[in-house]
Order: sequence, then C-alpha cells, then structure tokens
Amino acid sequence: MYRVRPSHEEPKLSEIALPPIAFMGLVSGTISVDSFLSAGLGVRTACAENGLLGAGARFLDVGCGCGRVARTLIQDPIGAYVGFDRHWPMISWARREIASADPRFQFDHFAVTSHYDHIDGVEGTVDVKEFRWPYEDNSFDSVLLASVFSHMPMDEIRVYMRQIHRVLAPGGKVFASYLLKHQVEAEMEGFNYLFDPEEIETMLREELFEARFVEETSQAWWVATPIK
Repeated sequence: MYRVRPSHEEPKLSEIALPPIAFMGLVSGTISVDSFLSAGLGVRTACAENGLLGAGARFLDVGCGCGRVARTLIQDPIGAYVGFDRHWPMISWARREIASADPRFQFDHFAVTSHYDHIDGVEGTVDVKEFRWPYEDNSFDSVLLASVFSHMPMDEIRVYMRQIHRVLAPGGKVFASYLLKHQVEAEMEGFNYLFDPEEIETMLREELFEARFVEETSQAWWVATPIK
C-alpha cells in the first residue's frame, strides 16, 4: 500500500519547492510564504510532542492539501507517509515535488464532497458520508487532521472518526483540530463549524476513543487513542 524508504541520503526540507501562491492561500488563508511555512512547522512540532512521529511510524495525513505538513516530515524517521485530499491539482503538485523526492511519501486523490467546494471550486462526486477509506484495518500508527474538522459538521466528523478507528493500529494516535464556539471570529455559515469542548469529548468517547485536550491556538487540538 505504501512505500518504505530505501537506505540512501534523505532529501532536505530546503530542497522541496514552494507550492503555487494560490495553493498556499487555500490551505493557510494567507498568501504569506512565512505563514505557510511556520504553520506547517508548528503542526509538525505538535505531532512530535504528542508522539505521532516515532521511528518507523506509518503516518496518515487527512486533508493533506499541497503538503504543508508533509514537507516538514522529510527528515523525520517515520516509516511511511500517506496523505489524501479532494483537491486534485494540489495532489498532483505534491506527487511531483514531494513524493518524487522521497519514496516513503504517497499522495492519494479522492473526489469526496465538501463544504469547502464553494471556496476552491472543486466539486466532489463521492458523498463524504459514504466514503470508505481504501486503507486496510490497523494500517497506520498516526493520523493527522489539521483544519479538516473545522469545515465539517458533527455528523460527518463521526463518519471520519469511525474510519480512523478502523485504520489506526492498537495504541495509535489521532491528532485533530476543531473550532470552538467562543472563537466567534471564525464563524462562517456553511463553511466553518464551531463546537463546545463537551460536544467534541462526547463524540470521541462515543466513537470509542480515549482523548486528551492538548492546546488551543487558532484552533483547539485533541489527541486520541482508539479503544480496541
């Protein structure tokens, strides 16, 4: 399913090209190169601090976009990286610029529906609620969702959490961000979805995860382990 890097000199982060400005704007909300790079590095640091980047880890990046986080993992000792996204141009770019530099990295495109389609103009053909991820059970150690659940209503989040529970190996971790209701400046009907912390923790418990709140930055982050 995914590829393990052979023993050779690994590429450097500085060798990875920057994506087009339009891509950076879609994934970061700004066309600032510094903001794009610092956001990716910030998520990578949080992943490391919460135990998602251990040696040999099989890492799944849901909603990977143009590889904002993937590019920062090039020099980490993970065993394999798989990212998937609904935006074909970004996936095509990431395959060309990142996966070609390191055979551990794989980028998949799935044309799922999204509340983001009126922002980026990419319409999906596969109902997100019916989409079964084409990955084997227990096939990942770490799953990341950075600014994904902030654009999904709770019923769709629950569908994704069931898929995450299936593909995560026992003892694996999911690290995900959410928008909270007191972050009123983030509210945008039909695009951003805001929750109470209690709603998030209830959902995680009911979907059979042991969860821990990590921090609140521009979004709020929880790390969770599946109960199997």
